[in-house]
Amino acid sequence: WLRWHRRSCDSCGLRITNVAASYTCKECWYHLCVGCAAPFSALAAFSSVASSPTASPTPVSQCLSPENIQTGDILMVGPDWWGIHHVVLCCGPMKPTQPHIARQIVDNEPHLTNVQLFECPTIES
Repeated sequence: WLRWHRRSCDSCGLRITNVAASYTCKECWYHLCVGCAAPFSALAAFSSVASSPTASPTPVSQCLSPENIQTGDILMVGPDWWGIHHVVLCCGPMKPTQPHIARQIVDNEPHLTNVQLFECPTIES
């Protein structure tokens, strides 16, 4: 029945489709789209407040920098072309993609020409 239930983000009003990732509180039926939920999850995951109650939280933009992705981090990716969401476990540090691999990617995906590409070993579900 959830497939036919229409939902909207309770923060920004964006319609949440049946294939879109979202966060829902089942007790109060509160919905957040990924864009509105991301700052909360990033701050919770990377904030220095957990280690020091008097410290300021690290800015989200700095937390989400590729250099800060390390072994054991979990990436939530999607939906892809088929509406599938992926859970990816990082098995090593994130680093810039090797130039010959980056060229192959850009050859197949020209819209990525001006995008800085990164890679890391992963396990995906």
